Amino acid sequence: MKFILLLLLVITQQLHAQDEALPCDYKIEKISEGQYKIQVSGFDSLNTMESCFLGWMNTGKGKPDGKLFVYDEHGNKRRMAIYKGGIRTGKHLEWYATGELSGEIVWETDLYFHSTDYYKSGKIRARAVNGNRENAVYTSYYENGKIENETNEAQRIERSYYETGQLKMERMELRRTYKEWHANGKLKITGSLGEGGWTRTGKWLYYDKNGKLIRELWYKEENESWYGGEEGFYKEIRF
Repeated sequence: MKFILLLLLVITQQLHAQDEALPCDYKIEKISEGQYKIQVSGFDSLNTMESCFLGWMNTGKGKPDGKLFVYDEHGNKRRMAIYKGGIRTGKHLEWYATGELSGEIVWETDLYFHSTDYYKSGKIRARAVNGNRENAVYTSYYENGKIENETNEAQRIERSYYETGQLKMERMELRRTYKEWHANGKLKITGSLGEGGWTRTGKWLYYDKNGKLIRELWYKEENESWYGGEEGFYKEIRF
């Protein structure tokens, strides 16, 4: 889930950057024909938290055609982006400060992409297939190779797993159902979702690790609470 939220944040930033002038700017230095560079102080904090830098990188406006390399304050190469005709194109790369490849993203157009993120060990941390398309699939992995989270946009299904591979959560938007499981495989929570698959509605049941029903929460149809929280119920029964 964390990866998916971060990816959606980046997508929001890139669309915002295309429509508005950004308050930040970076001096682009030409290295050679078709190759340029910038140096950014505090790269790690800017790359994960500050929208202006990411927004600046995610738009081709004002960028010369060619490869743009980003170096941190210590002179380490951290990113490489390609721009042509004012848009992003081709394969973009990102590195850890210690030199290992941390991610790559291939832009089919300035909106649609495929991407892979890596742990320092070289194992896959996350992958996006057909990013931003209606049939997109976003997957994150534990370092042991097992799936941590997966979202299938075409099927409108989101699942998360324990590090053992045991199913942990399943949200099915079209069926409007939500379930969670304990690490031992026993059902933990089950309930219905409102229209759009993001809010709680009706009766939600809670079970202990042995499968015993221990709690009921009741929600009205117009309830606006997020499915991942308990707020908004009008009745509670404990057993």
